[in-house]
Amino acid sequence: MHLALSIAIVCGLARQGESTWRYVVPPDGDPQRAPAPSSLWLFPAVPDGLEVHVEPKGKQFLFAQLRYGDAGSPRIAIALDRPAGKKPLLYVDADRNRMLDESDLVGGDGPAWELSMSTFTHEDGANALVPRRVFIRLTGLDELITYGTLGWLEGRVAIGDKSCVARRMDADGNGFFTDPDDRVWLDLDGDGAWAPFEERFAYAPLLVLSGARYALRSDRVGRDLTVEKIEGVGSIRLRLPVGGDGKPRQDVLALQALLVGKDGSAVGVQGYDAPVEVPVGQYRIGMLTIEFADKGKGDPWTFVFSEPGGSRELQWYSVARDAEVVIDPAGKLRFDVGADTSRAHAPGDKVAARLALYTGDGLLINTCYRGATARGWTASGPSGRVRILAAGGRLLEEASTGFA
Repeated sequence: MHLALSIAIVCGLARQGESTWRYVVPPDGDPQRAPAPSSLWLFPAVPDGLEVHVEPKGKQFLFAQLRYGDAGSPRIAIALDRPAGKKPLLYVDADRNRMLDESDLVGGDGPAWELSMSTFTHEDGANALVPRRVFIRLTGLDELITYGTLGWLEGRVAIGDKSCVARRMDADGNGFFTDPDDRVWLDLDGDGAWAPFEERFAYAPLLVLSGARYALRSDRVGRDLTVEKIEGVGSIRLRLPVGGDGKPRQDVLALQALLVGKDGSAVGVQGYDAPVEVPVGQYRIGMLTIEFADKGKGDPWTFVFSEPGGSRELQWYSVARDAEVVIDPAGKLRFDVGADTSRAHAPGDKVAARLALYTGDGLLINTCYRGATARGWTASGPSGRVRILAAGGRLLEEASTGFA
């Protein structure tokens, strides 16, 4: 059964003639079958925009939401049902249609389940779904589950005049393989074993092997990977300036960004106002997460931006040899309220409006929350009020809206 599943996933990964990398899900018992899991909190409140067409057999459903793919991808709803004296039931909206019904019931008796799920990504001007295999497990806490991407990508890479087998693992549970926590395994000695200290590396722009520096280049999905020896590098420093002297803001607690190269490579960067070495070339920011301290010493504020946003041509930054490029990843923010203007509206018609916050480079906000990341989707998160006024300022209608 596992062999058939692996073949099906391999066939769906690569575009024809584009990649020799295989997505492999090994049988149970393989020590690399599952990475360290990520966590999701469960809540009794139904997530916004989710239709539930099935009744719980237990006291109530507990819900979670998962972004499996880009930061702006549609969220996948998860519902856990615990019937008294019976096995738990798990429902997953893997097709992202924002409806839960009996067809979304995952087979198995728990406390662990496996299911097919696709990574959602925006590339070449269109949305793409890339198949993966995911596990979801119960924990010792009633309101906490864990999840992760099973298996790895496997292929060969050339390092100088030699080549070796390589494996890539998704360590943060989003279906991609170029984030700072993701892992690259290189069978450098060719013995078919995987030494955790000598042959496992964090995915980073630069890799040091035997005293030489190499550039790791890959698209986010993992259709290819090259390891190129480099002689010259530069650095990028992500800084939010304040005042006219360009000094960095001091209330930034954490910053994470995705840098996209002109060659299509993708590099995840963590760290605020710290130089990150990268191979010379041109880069743009494709995704941005910033966490700020609260002035009132309450829960921190987190904002997540991604493309496509309000700008078709995003800003490119050139990095020369031995140069440091300081980038303000947020820039001058632009706040808009979008409304349906495709047709004339008669009195009494409903008008849909959406708040939109853009960075200076045109990335669009898709998440804003306070406190722990896992709790960010709840209704208690930040929201805005949209008011429609008639001539003279008379209020016609108002409503609250958050960020999806």
